[in-house]
Amino acid sequence: LSFRIVKGRAALRKIAGLALAIGASLNLFLYPSFVLAIFTMGIGLVVMSYGFSAEQKLIFAAGVTTLGIGFAYQIWLATTLFEFGNWGMLAILGTLTIVAASVIERHGLVLRNRLTQWRSQMGAWQA
Repeated sequence: LSFRIVKGRAALRKIAGLALAIGASLNLFLYPSFVLAIFTMGIGLVVMSYGFSAEQKLIFAAGVTTLGIGFAYQIWLATTLFEFGNWGMLAILGTLTIVAASVIERHGLVLRNRLTQWRSQMGAWQA
């Protein structure tokens, strides 16, 4: 539909992206399930990709938020299904924490420079 109209193409695509992101998130809140969380993360990834390619902050943020909602539900589901009381799980969790901290410490300056560069690029995007 947005290819057929002359004026308001960007606005129509923005409304469609926002409706898709908000609809998928609300659907997950109303009917939570594993499959729907995967679907919500996929929708978030698609909306985020469109926002990145169209350089629109609002669409990109909606996609990131939708992806984050789906991921947060997956993390919540994982923490409720797994037993963290035994020593094996605590050892695995501690090892993963140490590995993540060492990666951040080793590559922190590169990550910070990339984040700064990315933020300056996003400053030129449309709202």
